[in-house]
Amino acid sequence: MGAKKYRGSVQIMASDHRLQIDGEHYYNGPISDDFILSVSFKPITLYTQLTIKEKNMDAKQRKLAFVTSPGKKYSGMVDVPNETFRTTDLLNSSNIFWKSPNLKCYDNAIFMSDVRLFLDATALYKKFGSIQIRLSDIIYFYDDIEEIGDEMEKKRASTMVRQTNEDVQTINIITKQVANSFYDITGKFFGLFKKKSKDNFIPLTQANIVEICKKQDKWVQKKVKLPHHFICVSNNHIESVTFK
Repeated sequence: MGAKKYRGSVQIMASDHRLQIDGEHYYNGPISDDFILSVSFKPITLYTQLTIKEKNMDAKQRKLAFVTSPGKKYSGMVDVPNETFRTTDLLNSSNIFWKSPNLKCYDNAIFMSDVRLFLDATALYKKFGSIQIRLSDIIYFYDDIEEIGDEMEKKRASTMVRQTNEDVQTINIITKQVANSFYDITGKFFGLFKKKSKDNFIPLTQANIVEICKKQDKWVQKKVKLPHHFICVSNNHIESVTFK
């Protein structure tokens, strides 16, 4: 974790979602970084609480949902530089925006507040005042508000199509397997895929997601419910891709 230390109650969610560690101490290890998916601190001192509150008073926020493994979703508020800033650009930025950079534990993480962790999409497991999620562990994300993203992405994409002379493509993505599960994702993609493949996340419109999981030696399918049809899929978790 490095030399950064935080006084408070620390809570760690492991990447295989089977390990949970709670404790009150100066947190600087010794848990391996490779197994940490998210970190949440609960400050104890009044001074720390006031400092955090004051620094976030004027923050612009947007509700997002991050899926880190099949059936595991974080939903909460994320700080954005301004109200018109696209969440796709936020997560693809080389320097992720933080309203309070002094709280950062990882360079490749995003800060969320008023967070709820859901299991199997709808079962509330735990609430967090704030949490930090590593980008490398996010399989896909979306604006957790109905009817947002699609129209804005289509307008931006239509401009890109005119500039590149490329038509819209139908894409089929198979993600890497995690704990006997993976995703079969289809959607529409605008622009140069090769260029976007270098970003953290690829935006898709008209997206549909099916979870393929193994239960009792049988593979079963389950359609994932989304509030709308605009998502962004992590390049880091794509195993294969095909175009129609």
